[in-house]
Amino acid sequence: MPDQFDKPFMTYDELIKLLSSRGIQVNNYDFAITALQNHSYYTLINGYQHIFDTSNNNQITFEDIYSLYILDNNINNTIFKYILFVERGLKSRLSYQVSKNYGVFTSWENLDYDHLSFNDPNDYLYMKYYSNSNNSRLNTLISLKKTFIEKYQSEPLKHYKATKNHIPPWILCTSITFGKVLMWFGILKSNDKEDICNSYFNYYNLSINDQKELLKKSLLLLKEYRNLIAHGSRVFNNFPLPQLPKHALLSIFPDVLSVSEYDKGLGQCDTYAIILSLVLLLVDNYSIQNFLTEIYSILESHKNFEICNTHAFKFLNFPDDILSRIENIMNTYQKR
Repeated sequence: MPDQFDKPFMTYDELIKLLSSRGIQVNNYDFAITALQNHSYYTLINGYQHIFDTSNNNQITFEDIYSLYILDNNINNTIFKYILFVERGLKSRLSYQVSKNYGVFTSWENLDYDHLSFNDPNDYLYMKYYSNSNNSRLNTLISLKKTFIEKYQSEPLKHYKATKNHIPPWILCTSITFGKVLMWFGILKSNDKEDICNSYFNYYNLSINDQKELLKKSLLLLKEYRNLIAHGSRVFNNFPLPQLPKHALLSIFPDVLSVSEYDKGLGQCDTYAIILSLVLLLVDNYSIQNFLTEIYSILESHKNFEICNTHAFKFLNFPDDILSRIENIMNTYQKR
């Protein structure tokens, strides 16, 4: 055991003194104690302090950091909820496509980790029903089949195993993660992918290749963003994330994203890109309008929020006119 720890335990009083030593002003001592109790020093300070410019002797307050934290979390909580909607939509489409074309039966009785077969044409996890273009078919099918023998399973899957004579794809989907659904989608044959892509993008004038690329990149971006939110990471900390494809994105949203803005990073893989991805993949206007209304309400309530003479929207990588852009998107989809 080392004689000294790099990060020793500190009391709340000591943490507030540390804040002061780092140039962060605490205006309300009791409020700061409560905030640290509820959210932890690491979450509040280490997650945000580095984004403030202190080179010009700008005074940063604890309350500023806390307010940005709340704004960030309100946006991400809303985004997280609608990413779950997209995940369910993908599961529904995928299970429908597989059931329609390959049936509702898969062998699951008497399985163990050493005896997994994919050679039954009556099984919707039959190897020849899937593409091996990216050399991941076998690993994906193994991962899906192992769902039936894993310790933690969804209640619908448990119920079907106990009371039914087969496990249809839509029940298997209840026990797999977003990542596994993307793996399953990734090994679908081209015609199956086309059908699913058309269910998302039939409103837009995109080639099937553009549709496939846009769907793949959008889903990957949402999955990674979802994971960052779930683990409490700050999503504007320049994590490497999948980028939305330029041509397809700009052809759909020419009025709210320019070529020059995209080339500078806006809409590639930031929170604005997430908003655009959700608008595309929520599909139905009711969900789209609800999502945009909720995001707009959060941002509108902070339209005058500045920290160190910089608008809070800048810290979230939003354009200055984000509110008018959201209004533009809402109006477009109301007319669709």
